[in-house]
Parts: sequence; C-alpha cells; structure tokens
Amino acid sequence: MNQFSGFDVPAPALIERLKLHTRGRGIDFFDCDDRPATIYREEGSLKEAQRVSLFYMREDLLRSYLRDTRQTIVWCNWGERSRQSDGFESENDAGILSAIQAHQHIHRRFVTLDELMSA
Repeated sequence: MNQFSGFDVPAPALIERLKLHTRGRGIDFFDCDDRPATIYREEGSLKEAQRVSLFYMREDLLRSYLRDTRQTIVWCNWGERSRQSDGFESENDAGILSAIQAHQHIHRRFVTLDELMSA
C-alpha cells in the first residue's frame, strides 16, 4: 500500500492490473463489475497512537494478482519484548541475560498467504 494524502490505497500496479476504480472522490475501489474490491476505514484521533486503520482487499482479487504476477505475499510478524525492571535483583537475572543473548526475546514469524489460510 502507498500512503497518499493521509489514507492508504493499493499500489498503482495492483490498481492497473486488476482494473480497479473509485466512485466520485471515494477511497474505496471497485472491480470491473462494480463490486466492492477494497475498503479503507479509519477511527480515532489524529494522534497516531490513538488511531486505528483498516485496509481490506477481496481475497480473490489478491490471489488473482499474485498468480498473474507470479508473486507470493508474506506476512512478517516481528516484535521485540523488553523487561521492565521492578528495582529488585532476581536469581533469574542470569537466565534473562542468557535469553536476551540468544535473541529469545524477539518474536518473529513469517507466513505465506496459503499457510495463513490453511491454518
């Protein structure tokens, strides 16, 4: 997706290949048969931490694009966990240090669309 004037839209390559269009000045896209293809919604304040946005694209359109362009979509879920000190030293500090040195505090998962849909 590309950022464009404060909202998310599909990349131009997706729009062109799937022949998507909008109606009027709307930001939702429709397919050649005028059926909804994408939906974008936002809720909350202008502050980023208090704003939620949702972009949805029909699975059949996404799969069609991926098949035609011989691509695979991969979802990367990555997050680093940190420990907040409570001011007390613990007998587990060596274990915590060992886990951090082994990068066990980093959550990482890579999943293809097919793996995600079959789970």
